[in-house]
Amino acid sequence: MKLIYVLLFLIIFSFELFSQVGRNFKVTEYGILNYADSKNVVTESVLKDKPRMDNTHLPPQLKIFAPKEQNLEADTSKKSELVGTRGTRFVIPENAFVDMTGNLVEGVVTVTVIEIIDELDFLTSGIGLIYYSKYGKELYLISGGIFKIEYKLGDQKVKLAPGKIIEVQFPDISPKETFSLYHMDESGVWNLKSSLSNNDRIEAGTNDRDNYEGRKIVGVRIAQIDKPGYWNFAYPELQHTCLKGTIDDSKSAVGNELQLTVIALDVRGFFTRTVKDKEFSINSYKKRNVKVLVIDEKGNLGLSSQITSSDKNGSESLPDSPDNFKQSIGSIELKKIPTDIWGDEKSFRQLLSFPQERYFVRYRK
Repeated sequence: MKLIYVLLFLIIFSFELFSQVGRNFKVTEYGILNYADSKNVVTESVLKDKPRMDNTHLPPQLKIFAPKEQNLEADTSKKSELVGTRGTRFVIPENAFVDMTGNLVEGVVTVTVIEIIDELDFLTSGIGLIYYSKYGKELYLISGGIFKIEYKLGDQKVKLAPGKIIEVQFPDISPKETFSLYHMDESGVWNLKSSLSNNDRIEAGTNDRDNYEGRKIVGVRIAQIDKPGYWNFAYPELQHTCLKGTIDDSKSAVGNELQLTVIALDVRGFFTRTVKDKEFSINSYKKRNVKVLVIDEKGNLGLSSQITSSDKNGSESLPDSPDNFKQSIGSIELKKIPTDIWGDEKSFRQLLSFPQERYFVRYRK
């Protein structure tokens, strides 16, 4: 008799669990919605064709401020320690490279790097910070900095020899954060490569001064890499909120396309999308101090005041509803920016309050 009661209980429990799953998840035209929390809808956008993160749209005015490629040289006959202009150190062992057929190469290899560190670097790099979970969910990365590395012998591409790695010591611009390491694959999508611990850091240490010759003193994040491409010290935020507002173009007629960018002010967090309408909604990091930047192809620019984003979940792809919160931020005034500002990095940084950051880096000895 006891066995019968146990079996009956298991059958009822399984049916209730299955029913709850059915209630919590619904397939809609907007994606798969999880209603487990009636106050906060969770959106799972399962995309077959994920957009590339190395080709986000940029207005032409921003491209001139993009972080520049640097060509460094590594002598294959000995260990090389190369340092980028922003402080990233690349430690390359001897005999590290082979040609594309696997033959060891000799001579001087050109190592091309790009460093993406401060706010203007991120804004103008054309690199997106969207990461897709294994279930296809769109997550927004908080970054501690990005670098790109490629290598050639003359005009020919080369690759790392089997068993060889490059040690990267990257300026630790966010020492209070815990990051993992992501690599962008050939399809332009970020992939998690490894988790990093405190053993993968060198701290800035103590100093009786806050700066050294006008430079901020920082330690390094240390990573071991085995392939070229973009690498990102980052972590994903599991949920996002949504902002909505309007664009006031009464002082300068708006162009055909508008680039909206949410800028997180206390960390390196950027999310960009292109719109055509003056009424907009855009996804945003939750519970962060942010600003929204608007730029069109005609050279008009608008910048919101500082906003503290909501802790409620919301998505731009879903209609405004009690279960899908969209925080109203009012109107952003679009203004014509003088041509000389678009041509001068220092003036443009001052306009956006993006200071040029220079570092004194404490490397691993």
